[in-house]
Amino acid sequence: MTEFKPAPLPKLTPITPRDNFAENKGVWLVEQSGDLAAPGEQIYALIHLDDGVLWGRVENGELLVAAYQDWTPPLRTLTIQQCRLFGSQGELFIWRLSDSEWRGRKVLDQPGAEFIPEHQLLLGNREVAKLTDDFMAIREESTGLRQVVPRTVQIDNDHRLALLVHHYLSEDEDGQAIIKCSRLVGLEERDLTKEVRNGNRQ
Repeated sequence: MTEFKPAPLPKLTPITPRDNFAENKGVWLVEQSGDLAAPGEQIYALIHLDDGVLWGRVENGELLVAAYQDWTPPLRTLTIQQCRLFGSQGELFIWRLSDSEWRGRKVLDQPGAEFIPEHQLLLGNREVAKLTDDFMAIREESTGLRQVVPRTVQIDNDHRLALLVHHYLSEDEDGQAIIKCSRLVGLEERDLTKEVRNGNRQ
């Protein structure tokens, strides 16, 4: 039996969102996100609202979100259930406790931190439209579920987008390894044919 040796956990910092934190093109959110990725790397946003799901991307000091027909709800603070901005180095997570009351926290990687990577495939195996600012509307053929994602890539049954998630390990009072916390890391292309052939699909 291999002994579990705890590694440093990410740094977790409580965040108190200001009033109307998502207004004005998400300027406040962008201000909090500068340390979530290295310079030149992409920071994405995944926002769940009362009336739908909204993807975004940080560009030039603003939070870009797509608008496409009736697929995308408007970005409004009052309808946000939870909001995540994330990159290679950390994640900003804000969630609603009750009407007009939110809490938040930031998770930043630390040297030596160990994690289990997981890829969660997004629904959407057909491209519907390429939009401005490198957004793309996609749909899952079997269910009709649809979304607008902040990347333009090849999409079909064998080529999908996936959320990269890191699960960080710690130990409980009995010395058993447990997942202490998890965070979103990136939005990646996945070639499922290669993964099945190589036997390493996650």
